[in-house]
Order: sequence, then C-alpha cells, then structure tokens
Amino acid sequence: MRLLIDENLSPRLARRLCDAFPGIASVREIGLRGAPDAQIARRAATEHWCVVTADARFAAVLPTWPPPPMVIHVAMHNPTTIAVEHLLRMERERIRAFLRGGAGLVLTLPSRPAG
Repeated sequence: MRLLIDENLSPRLARRLCDAFPGIASVREIGLRGAPDAQIARRAATEHWCVVTADARFAAVLPTWPPPPMVIHVAMHNPTTIAVEHLLRMERERIRAFLRGGAGLVLTLPSRPAG
C-alpha cells in the first residue's frame, strides 16, 4: 500500500517524503488533478493507494464509495507543507501499522490513541 497525497495538500510532500514512504505520489502525478473525490477514491481503492488528505469530508463519505480506500486524515487547521511532513515522519510507524491493516479504514492524525 502506497500513500497518495490529495490535492488539498502540497504535491511537494511526495517528493519530500519519498525516503520515508517509498512509492508515495500526489494526485497530480497520477493524472487526477482536479478530479472529484469519488474518482480519486475509486482509483485509490483499485490501485491500493492510501489517500492522505486534510479534507474531513473525504473520510466521512467513505461508505458511499465501494470499494472504499484507506484514508489518513490530517486533522490540522491550514496545515503547512513542513508541518504535514513533520507529522507524517513522526507518525511513520503508526502509519505503517495502519497500512498493514486491521485498524479500520481511517487514521486521523495528529490524534493520539488512548492510553
């Protein structure tokens, strides 16, 4: 499973995080610039991408997109590219565990697990 950076985050994240997340790309790089969320979701699900987005609505409508993709929701208000990069690097092990499965379809960051 690879990460796909949604259009509401900087496409530079893919380049900046390729060492931490091999195969990472932005929606622009795979020809989905300006595409509706439903189209991005379908492509992500069929091509085994996990969408990284700051759009809370994207995760909220997952049940309407069969098959639903996995989503990492960056729950930050107006996140900068540097802040998102730092967050994803800091949470790398948690993200990898999420991508291995068994933890649902949505991982919200920077929320912390209880305990």
